[in-house]
Amino acid sequence: MRLIAIANLTNDVYRDELPDSYMHALLYHIASLLQEMPIPLSHHKFYPAFSKIRLEILNSPQMDWSVDSMADSVNLSPSYFQHLYKEFFGIPCMREVILARLRLAKFYLSTTDQSIQSLAALCGYESDLHFMKQFKKNMNMTPSQYRASCR
Repeated sequence: MRLIAIANLTNDVYRDELPDSYMHALLYHIASLLQEMPIPLSHHKFYPAFSKIRLEILNSPQMDWSVDSMADSVNLSPSYFQHLYKEFFGIPCMREVILARLRLAKFYLSTTDQSIQSLAALCGYESDLHFMKQFKKNMNMTPSQYRASCR
């Protein structure tokens, strides 16, 4: 831009052509920089399918989620599916399932008087013992302690 301003102040024979040439050079430089930039993840061909899976996980964490079934739904290998999921959302897919289940459990614990066993089943856990261990590990308190803290 400085060169364009200087060109306008000179009495050069090419005074009228210089700003146009400098502007073209600037635009070509910007275009080359844009081509070197990585494609945003949201433009990846699998991103819409992964977003749909993530939304389903967050809306229905109690479902029987497995890496194999999620990978099959988008026709990918389980390892490549896990790699892409973490790249897209910054969290492993099964960690997302666990956290979604625990959010649902916290909601039930704070709003109902259902037993811990029935809550575990409602949140997708086959074993109430596994649910209690996972809750304690992630929340630093047992489900009963969490329920008491909400009252």
